[in-house]
Amino acid sequence: MYTKLTIFFLLMFLIASNSFLLSPLLPVLQIEFQITTVQAGWMISSYALTYAVFSLLFGPISDKWNRKKVMMYGLVGYAMAIFLCGFSSSWLEIILYQAIAGLFAALITPQVWASITILIPPDRLVMGMGVVIGGVSAAQVLGLPLGSFLASISWSIPYFVLSLEAIVIIILLIWLIPSLPPPSVEKKPNPFVEPYRQLLKSSKARFGFLAYLVFAIGYYATFTFFGKWLADRFQLDVKTAGMVFLFFGLGSLIGSLFGSPLVTKLTRFHTLNIGAVMMSILYIILPMSKTVLYVEVLLFTIAAIGGVLISVILSSLQTISSTQRGTVAALSNSCQYFGSMIGTGMAGVLYSTLNGFFSVSLFASLMFLLSIFLFIKSKITNDKTFEQKGINEAEGLTGLIK
Repeated sequence: MYTKLTIFFLLMFLIASNSFLLSPLLPVLQIEFQITTVQAGWMISSYALTYAVFSLLFGPISDKWNRKKVMMYGLVGYAMAIFLCGFSSSWLEIILYQAIAGLFAALITPQVWASITILIPPDRLVMGMGVVIGGVSAAQVLGLPLGSFLASISWSIPYFVLSLEAIVIIILLIWLIPSLPPPSVEKKPNPFVEPYRQLLKSSKARFGFLAYLVFAIGYYATFTFFGKWLADRFQLDVKTAGMVFLFFGLGSLIGSLFGSPLVTKLTRFHTLNIGAVMMSILYIILPMSKTVLYVEVLLFTIAAIGGVLISVILSSLQTISSTQRGTVAALSNSCQYFGSMIGTGMAGVLYSTLNGFFSVSLFASLMFLLSIFLFIKSKITNDKTFEQKGINEAEGLTGLIK
């Protein structure tokens, strides 16, 4: 089990590293290709855009394919696209190859979340989700300093390192992950729309995904403007603010990796509700911080709680359907992405018009409280239902992975 989780950890680290590892490259590429800041930003944004769009398309389709093969094909395409970025002669070429890499990343990620629920025992599912989410947190912690170091050698090196990592994961995937054929399901008339329509017939699914969207709106609204607030309140430069962000990434990593015993003790229902209330309170306190040390402690605590909660949310959403795991994972990714877009937009308006960062924190706090109501309404964290459903599905899928 731990071998499989390690591979999935590395996979998510790889996908997330595209943003965190390559962020320090932007000033270097801006000088290299003589382009504006906006143009340089599109080198990363193009990856995120195609990832979000194609995730919705690939999720339902991949439910009909062998998940191991889908991950392998996605990794091969991702490695080739990222490798070509290192040989680009213009910023437009990098945008093109990054967009292609985002497309293949969208093929990979839903398979990771869907495969966990098949390969990991039901009673270890939250722990498994936490370990894999830890890959994203690790990319956040290590990405900026590692990217800065590699970029100091050559702007091409980070791209080559990512493509090499993808090749190593392909080898591990072939060697250590069993075949994951799709379950036998009735063919749907529309491979894109019908799976979502069938999934969202359930009030549990509708309220569950809406709750995650609302949670993501609050989570990313504040995250986007931390840097600006640190500069405005404490006059920190970009490098120093980046060191503060390390505490956020470290907290998220610890919460996602080591939160499982807490969830087992408190139950998913109480963990989610208590954690969301705590985050709501901490976000109200955060803007009142008088020192950077106080900010670092609060950010670490908030991120640690968030790491635990996201593990609970994603593992709970994955139990909604045993035959549409790719669709569920794709919709979860889209809720996160669109939550980030909505939260960032709302935060920008609030920050510039209503009392700066405090209004953003208050908005995030209200979103967390609203998400509690929606999660309770969805009943996806009902532990007895969760455990029995997981046991039944595990028994039904055992034959597929032998």
